[in-house]
Amino acid sequence: MKTRDSLARAAVVAAVALFILSRPGFAQDQPEPQILLERVGETYRNLKSYRFELSIVTESRDKGAQKVESESRSEERVLLAACKPNLLRIELKNPTLSLTKVSDGESSWVSFPALGQYMRKEGGAADPEVAAVWLKRATSLVADYESLAQRARQAHFLRVEAVKVGGRRANCQVVEIEYASGGAAITPGSRRTLWIDRARNLVLKEITYSKTRTAFGNFTETKRTVKFTAVDLGGPLSDSIFAFTPQEGARKVVEFNLLDSARPTAVRAARADFTGREAVDFTLTDMDGRTVTLRDLRGQVVLLNFWATWCGPCVRELPSIERLHREFKGRGLVALGLNTEEPAVAREFIKRGGYTFATLVDEQRAMTRAYRVSAIPQTLIIDKDGKVAAHFIGMRSENDLRAALQKAGLGANGMTLDHTLKSAADHF
Repeated sequence: MKTRDSLARAAVVAAVALFILSRPGFAQDQPEPQILLERVGETYRNLKSYRFELSIVTESRDKGAQKVESESRSEERVLLAACKPNLLRIELKNPTLSLTKVSDGESSWVSFPALGQYMRKEGGAADPEVAAVWLKRATSLVADYESLAQRARQAHFLRVEAVKVGGRRANCQVVEIEYASGGAAITPGSRRTLWIDRARNLVLKEITYSKTRTAFGNFTETKRTVKFTAVDLGGPLSDSIFAFTPQEGARKVVEFNLLDSARPTAVRAARADFTGREAVDFTLTDMDGRTVTLRDLRGQVVLLNFWATWCGPCVRELPSIERLHREFKGRGLVALGLNTEEPAVAREFIKRGGYTFATLVDEQRAMTRAYRVSAIPQTLIIDKDGKVAAHFIGMRSENDLRAALQKAGLGANGMTLDHTLKSAADHF
């Protein structure tokens, strides 16, 4: 009887194994993960024409020692179409902006449809600074897949799973990748999972998890989900895709001004200089959910910088502010950024840049209006009595900022003038 039962169990196990092994895409025709990634890279490098539509959802949670302190979610949609070597269309829409770039081989246009502005460039001229960061992020989504195998330290096959794209179901090999170092949209310590169409060696879905330590010792957990909703490869693309037609009422500009576009001329002309005036008080939260009140910072010098991720001059100026913050923090200087974008967008940028000074959230633009900010970057140096010692409109050098801080009472050693005099008195 025992022998009969054992044989029966063995037969069941064999039948189950045979069923599993006979499933499409399982072990017998499953390539090594590293070989699969090489095939994916080759596929993307050899693409001659394509049209992709996709969504990107970024979810972040800031966690302290005991609890979740804040959560955020943002979603953007991207269209990428190209016919190599020089036809291109990019459309990007997210809670912060709407942006389009079109190239027909001779000229390129960049447009902010919601603002009614567009710019034309000839030949291979560089993209305008306010758009370059966003456009690079969009194109990197495809370019990143070309080098998956080279950057992967290790890859693991997880399972076969169907993904639906444009009404068509595709059997995908699900692979998890570990990286030796960061890459496009990847940070050290991240975990990235790809759904790869086994018939076409295309990535149809990806999820990246990352965990980073914030400036205040908490942790930020981020989940980034990319889903392709339409994929067209190889075939001829309509000429209209690579033709630019300005929307009705749009105006051609030499330089984009994202903040000024919707404001009357009289308001733009009233761009304020607060030098010598009492700083407008505020209470805002920073990216870690901590409350900051300007009045509570009396007795210290405050550097308040209005910036955004899409602003080229802002991006170039931030490293100077970070250096000043690191040099003088705790010795009389409080450096604060102020950002009006979706917090998840700004938080991801701050994390990538390694910035440790606090950035305040002003999504409702209350302080942007209060300080009549119509162009960025803008920096206010506020002295220990709460008065504006300097108001810079536009990017400034680190030396300019240092000189203004000294004028506001921050000594050469980083201490405010009051602290310096007290130290001298104590010495004698």
